Amino acid sequence: MRDLELYHVSCTDEVKAVLKEKGDSSCVMGGGTDLVGVIRENILPKKMEEIVPLKGIQELQGIELNEEYLDLGAVTTLSEVEKNEEIKNEFPALAEAARTVASPQIRHVATVGGNICQQVRCWYYRYQGDKFNCLRKGGERCNAVVGNNLYHSIFGVANVCDPPCQVECPNATNIPFYMEKLRAGDIEGAAQILFEVNPLAAVTGRICPHTCEQSCNRKKYDESVSVREAERFLGDYFLEHPERFFMAPKEESGKKVSVIGSGPAGLSAAFYLRRAGHAVTILDQNPEVGGMLYYGIPAYRLQKDILARYKEILMGLGVQFRMNTKVGETVTLEELYKESDIVLVGIGAWVSLGLDFEGKDAEGVLNALEFLQKAADRVPQNLGEKVVVIGGGNTSFDVCRSAKRMGAKEVTLLSILPFDEMPAEEDEIEEAQEEGVRILDLTTLKKVVKDEKGHVKSLILQQMKKIDEDETGLGNVTAVEGVTTQIDADNVIVAIGQSINLEGFESLSGGGKLIALSEKESGKTFEEAIFAAGDAAYGPATAVKAIFQGRSCAKSICDVIGGIEALPRQTNRGEKITFSSYALQKTEKAKSVNVPLEERELYKEISSTLDVEKILQEAQRCLNCGCVAVSPTDVGTALVALDAVIVTNERQIPADHFFKAAVMGSTVLAEGEIVTRILVPRKAAGNRQLYFKHRTRKSIDFPILSIAINAHMEGQVIEDIRIVVGAAAPTPKRLEEVEDFLRGKSLNQDLAVQAAELAVKDCVALAENGYKIHLLKVFMRRNLEKLL
Repeated sequence: MRDLELYHVSCTDEVKAVLKEKGDSSCVMGGGTDLVGVIRENILPKKMEEIVPLKGIQELQGIELNEEYLDLGAVTTLSEVEKNEEIKNEFPALAEAARTVASPQIRHVATVGGNICQQVRCWYYRYQGDKFNCLRKGGERCNAVVGNNLYHSIFGVANVCDPPCQVECPNATNIPFYMEKLRAGDIEGAAQILFEVNPLAAVTGRICPHTCEQSCNRKKYDESVSVREAERFLGDYFLEHPERFFMAPKEESGKKVSVIGSGPAGLSAAFYLRRAGHAVTILDQNPEVGGMLYYGIPAYRLQKDILARYKEILMGLGVQFRMNTKVGETVTLEELYKESDIVLVGIGAWVSLGLDFEGKDAEGVLNALEFLQKAADRVPQNLGEKVVVIGGGNTSFDVCRSAKRMGAKEVTLLSILPFDEMPAEEDEIEEAQEEGVRILDLTTLKKVVKDEKGHVKSLILQQMKKIDEDETGLGNVTAVEGVTTQIDADNVIVAIGQSINLEGFESLSGGGKLIALSEKESGKTFEEAIFAAGDAAYGPATAVKAIFQGRSCAKSICDVIGGIEALPRQTNRGEKITFSSYALQKTEKAKSVNVPLEERELYKEISSTLDVEKILQEAQRCLNCGCVAVSPTDVGTALVALDAVIVTNERQIPADHFFKAAVMGSTVLAEGEIVTRILVPRKAAGNRQLYFKHRTRKSIDFPILSIAINAHMEGQVIEDIRIVVGAAAPTPKRLEEVEDFLRGKSLNQDLAVQAAELAVKDCVALAENGYKIHLLKVFMRRNLEKLL
């Protein structure tokens, strides 16, 4: 506390200036009853260095009852509110809310503004020393969802920040948002959400590495949610109902875009550009659409008819295809530039990286892309019985498993890295081993021994060892001197990576190995009206990253030549989101079942899409990764019921829009914005009001549950009513459905019982707080009966 610097100011403009200058190391202090403990116990992730006390500012003080409003200064103490006779007579709910806060000693210091702006009271958030990686402090998860949640929300969770799965997704797919739709049984709605950012989900649902699953918070509980299976199901749904998703533009823009490359970047960009009304032509050097999706991914992982279906759908939208067209041979970049308004280069990485070893010119030494391309074209390849593949990534395992399906009896993978550092997906490795692929890690090829005809006969392998780790945490390796082995082999296939062939695009490279971009995010090149996306612009990457790059580039093109590019719907910060109580049970993730080993073939899909029942059940496992901490404000709950207005140094905010669960915040206040006054409209004050607070110790504790009711009644008839519950949700929650149910009705005990049942209709209990649902039902009935 001694390290804190106090800034004594005389007006709100000075407050704003200090806050903007000092940033997040500074804060304002009302009464300090909460803030002092927060700082002393070191609960915040960043040390607080400057405090601006507000109590000395004249414009924030005072209580005035004028013709329209009760006007409260933000630094009015709670003791002043509870003792004010005018407030007690006209706004008894507010007076009672102030009276129930803590002890008289604290109420003499605590302020109205401080009470409505206080931070959450979650044990994980408040733990001394910032021990937990709390979502509300910029962490990855809400520990209370599956931890200690005795006092937490019974009305779902609040969307505080992008969840880890969405952050990890290269396409920024709002996975929890479509999972929420699936939980509600809204397959169409879920599909629309995914479709907006990924029209090629039938592809990525089969081949994407789904790093989102690796970051899924559920892994800390049991197993990650099967995002891939859900995405595959929804992607297939697109293709089964294309008329609901792939719609032609309502009007033509008159602009023409030539897209070079029909891989994931090109197909993605072409779709969004066509939807924006532009005439789109896709050019590709190969006879079949899909680029590396067709020629680099084996058919057992991605059926070729899926790509043909995408081509058919895009042609139906008016997209034209010029296959077998190679830029630099069939047509030049300059010619395309002249006949188009925009040219988008989206070519893939079509060059296999070589490996230097003695005997690399032997017959039977192949590269991975050549091997996979021939397999895709069903060109016979004379593989021997013993095939050795060099690599460790997904492509090398595709080669291994394809070779097995093509008749090789023994397939061995050589990885220079340790087994647990191979970059391939875990599933790929496991399935390859299941199919009989042998893996020799920390091993590389030193020499190919040829037979008398110059063909591969055997291999001399070099044993490697791991040495000091580098800054990435991965170890470097070096040869173990004098330790080699020799194995028989008929073929060697090198699969250690790919690079870009810029032949025909030299003018765009700037002398580098990729197309040079003047604006990396937009895909603009240094040539006017030429854009680039995918591998050629950003280097070899996953299909889902290429889809994102194609979409982003299409938007940038629309910024230049016009056209409407619809933005994906995102969940608003602070918005209530839900999860199922089923998610709190320990369950296994849904997985598609592979066909038996003896039935696995090169051109037969290895697994089937899960049925709708399993997908809807899997969506129930998603925790939706929001915050379940509740707002502890007493005064705020009453102010929402009284339809108050929060006045700041920047604007006026209705009380029911003021509260928001956020990182390092519980309100909508922006940087440099502070509460100055609270206006409570006199015409909103009902003739029957109450504030009820349930807590363990009356003079100390924050609410376990609170209820504020503001009713206009004529006799027993409820003409209008506002009901707000506190400490039941991440922010004070209006029960609007209950209000609508009660308006116009004559209040009696039976009606109170029905309203109480309706009040808990949407509640979701966590593991330990189900009792709060019972309390809400009981106390809602009792407090409505008090209005009689």
